[in-house]
Parts: sequence; structure tokens; C-alpha cells
Amino acid sequence: MTFVLVELESEEALRLVGTVGSPLFVSGLDEDWNETFVGMYFFVRSKDRPDGTKVLRTRMIEGTLEDPATGSAASDLAGYLSIIEGKPKESLRYELIQGVEMGRRSEIFIEVVMGNEAGIADIYLEGSSVQVMKGSLTI
Repeated sequence: MTFVLVELESEEALRLVGTVGSPLFVSGLDEDWNETFVGMYFFVRSKDRPDGTKVLRTRMIEGTLEDPATGSAASDLAGYLSIIEGKPKESLRYELIQGVEMGRRSEIFIEVVMGNEAGIADIYLEGSSVQVMKGSLTI
């Protein structure tokens, strides 16, 4: 999966984001990534929690679809922000709030543990889920 990370200036700008009629095509990806899912992950920084947790409001759009909770995109964004803002051996925590505009608010929690010298050692994803559909298929 590939996510295009787009930082916006305000929650108002985030509310204006909409779906489009066709999936996004990104040229110039490495050979193994040319035929992959590409989603747009929009985010706005909110005020950090007193414990240092970074709070972000997000939306994930792929063509005509919007996802209320995208753990893979949230992990991607938290990893990216940690690489550019984190320090070796540091543990960074994120709370990502997604799905608000579609009436399906989701809270995704990520902890990123930075490596001893550089890079990321571990990423932990946390959240809960609610069943929204059930069905069966007979073939």
C-alpha cells in the first residue's frame, strides 16, 4: 500500500476534502510498487495532550471511497512524522481521529519507538472495532 500524506492547515480545510471520480495514479514509484493501492491521507495537527501525545485529525480517501479508520495509513503517518521529528531511543505517541466527516468517528493510537542510533525500531497500533455489517455468500 502507498499513502500520499497531505498536511492541511485547519480542520475547516479537512472538512472540504472530498472523494473524486477515479483512483489516484502516482508515477515514478519503485517497480514493486507500480501496481499498488494508493490512498490520500489528509491530516491536521491538533493541540498535543499534556502527556505529550500528538493529536491529529485525519481522512483517508481513495477515489470514490472514504475509510472511517485506516490503521495502515495511521501507522505510515506516525512513522513518517517520527522519522522527521523524533530522536534516537525516543518513544512517540499519537492519537489519530478519523471518520468524523462521515459520521463514523474512530480513534487510532500509535506508539513509535525510535532505534538506538537512527530509524524506527517498532511501531505499535492500538484501537478497538465495532461490527458494522455481517453477511454470507453462497457460491
